[in-house]
Amino acid sequence: MFTASAQTYFANMAFQLKALALCGAGLNMALFQLVTARRIAAWDQGTSRAARVAGVLSLLLWAAVVLLGRWIGFTKGYDFTIPPGVELGFPIGPD
Repeated sequence: MFTASAQTYFANMAFQLKALALCGAGLNMALFQLVTARRIAAWDQGTSRAARVAGVLSLLLWAAVVLLGRWIGFTKGYDFTIPPGVELGFPIGPD
C-alpha cells in the first residue's frame, strides 16, 4: 500500500509514528535476542526483570503499530480540490 501512494504516506504523521514504532519493536526484539536471551539458563528461579521489560515493551509497541495503522486511514490527507482547467458539467435537471 505504501508504494501505491508513497508521497502521501511519507508526509502522514500517523505513518511516520507507525514506522517508528515498528523500528522500535524490531530493535526491542534484537536487544532481547542479543542480550537478555543469552542468560536464559539463569531463569530457573524466575523470569528476569529485563525479560519482563522486553515483553511489556513489545506488547506496547505492537499495539501502537496496529492502532497507528488504523489511524492512517483516517488521516491520509485526501485532496478533493478540482485541478485547474477541469470543468465538471453536471446536468441540473431533466432535458
